[in-house]
Amino acid sequence: MVKPTRSRPDRPDGVSRRGAPADPAVKFAAPVASQMVDRPRLHRLLAEGQAQPVTLIAATAGWGKTSLAGSWLAAGAGDRAAAWVSLDAGDDDPRMFWRALAAALVPVAGPEPEAALPRVAADAVNSDELPGVFAAAVGRAVRPVTLVLDNLHEVQSAAVHAGLVRLIERPLPMLALLVTTRRDPPWPLQRLRLAGLLAEVRAHDLAFRVDEAAAMFAHLHVGLTAEQVQRLVERTEGWPCRAAPGGAAPAQPRRRGRGGRRLLR
Repeated sequence: MVKPTRSRPDRPDGVSRRGAPADPAVKFAAPVASQMVDRPRLHRLLAEGQAQPVTLIAATAGWGKTSLAGSWLAAGAGDRAAAWVSLDAGDDDPRMFWRALAAALVPVAGPEPEAALPRVAADAVNSDELPGVFAAAVGRAVRPVTLVLDNLHEVQSAAVHAGLVRLIERPLPMLALLVTTRRDPPWPLQRLRLAGLLAEVRAHDLAFRVDEAAAMFAHLHVGLTAEQVQRLVERTEGWPCRAAPGGAAPAQPRRRGRGGRRLLR
């Protein structure tokens, strides 16, 4: 279960698009959606994916990638500790990127990683060494941790992606990555699949099935017959943004500070 945590003075801050310190209550907080319907089959996919170093939730805008990741964390994340980073263009730099990941993990990774992670933000560390310094710090964890990287499509740095691939191909026993993105990252995906290092959730998985759409409309107090729901799902191919009333997604994530996080259903 993701528990509220307070920021700590030795914790490196995130970085906003313009390079100014980001608000940790936003950057490191999972989204809150007030009108979610339970989708246990998707939660099962994410739970099963924790056996691999990385799970990739990849689909274009409007498929509910962030809402799914946030709801799974709020439901307990498979009894793992969990951390969240909302990535933006300010993280498209190796130092800023690894600094943000270190900042997210400090409150949940345990005492030994907590002492070592601030070194990722040290100016003396060469940017090429950051993935290794990060891995060495997180490698000291004694409990499993899931780290969510939301909106990885915002990051295009070849150096950042090379570091992530290295982290995936040399997996840390206590760390699993959960990545949301609008497009495939520049990784050797086929090689990772064949090596059993990658789990994937795609648009066809995220698409609403008839029973899920019926539950959504019932939750929103929209009166549709079973036949109408069936036709709507077929016409929209289960795309949430088209299936919801008025063409709007059924739940728009909001974010709260760490002290006021609400659970999703």
